Amino acid sequence: MKKSIIFAATLLILFSCKEESLNLYRNQYLTSRWAGYFIAQQGEVDAKGLMPTADSEQFLQYLSELFVNMLVDLHRENDRLNRDDMDYCCMTMLGFSINQIAYCCRKPVKYCYNRRTRLAERLTAEWYQFIFGKQPKQA
Repeated sequence: MKKSIIFAATLLILFSCKEESLNLYRNQYLTSRWAGYFIAQQGEVDAKGLMPTADSEQFLQYLSELFVNMLVDLHRENDRLNRDDMDYCCMTMLGFSINQIAYCCRKPVKYCYNRRTRLAERLTAEWYQFIFGKQPKQA
């Protein structure tokens, strides 16, 4: 009983630290050039266009740098994730829609829906909850 209470308290502290980090990352993103870029490109996103390759590469590099510490923890606890999975998680945590993620990754929208399904299998329940705000569906 005592161990489970300590474990629950530890999880709560870790979750709070991740939340604080995420809020910091979101604020940094909102003051970056990328926030304005996506506002300006909204029509292209809505038309299901593809982000220019150079912009996509630069943006995904920006995400890697912005989320560097969280990505280390994410991959350590979810070693089945690949780079595309982690990019998807970062964009989801920033509040991107499926259409925005598809635009940035230069993929069809259906591909992004399928990736989310795969992430339910690859992420721990705690990380899935943190990233998507709900528990994964049970098979």
